[in-house]
Amino acid sequence: MNGANGNNSLKLYDRVRVPSRPELGSGEILRIAEFAGVYQADVAFDSPEGRKLEIIPLELLESTADLWQRLVEGKFEDPESFRLKQLAFEFIYSNNGGELSASRVNLLPHQILLVHDLVAMRDRRLLIADEVGLGKTIETGMLLRELIARGEAERILIVTPAGLTRNWRQELANGFRLHFEILNQDFSDHGSATWETHHLVIA
Repeated sequence: MNGANGNNSLKLYDRVRVPSRPELGSGEILRIAEFAGVYQADVAFDSPEGRKLEIIPLELLESTADLWQRLVEGKFEDPESFRLKQLAFEFIYSNNGGELSASRVNLLPHQILLVHDLVAMRDRRLLIADEVGLGKTIETGMLLRELIARGEAERILIVTPAGLTRNWRQELANGFRLHFEILNQDFSDHGSATWETHHLVIA
């Protein structure tokens, strides 16, 4: 093929992918042809149901060299992206009760990384100073769920500004199925015996 095809490095039977459509995965070029001045490729993409044929403009395709070829050429993915993906899978599959996978929130990479570091700490003392709206309640819920799954948290007290107690209770219940009681609203403190029956408390 000459330069008119917009991507003269690709040829028949090359392994390719479509960066703008990552859900397609990788496929093999079976045919290259020109239609109305635009070069297009018939690409057979691999899928669990078998090979799926798609017609893709050649300029949208990108070569996916095999692992050995990429190693020889010194082409590597971003290691931080790999680390975050690995952490996400560890959180999902390492808790036997499925607490995190059953949560009703969309977890962000920085939240997963923070909770991973917290759980790994021997002395868990940390000030989380994120800006408003960056998900401190979600981070707390993730951490509590993981500690409960590990059997490392039985009685939990969360201290918040008075105006936020109900917000915290609602977010933890809706997002993580953690049902907290609010001190002096749901129950009153009548001495040490009170805390034997109220284990998840917001004050």
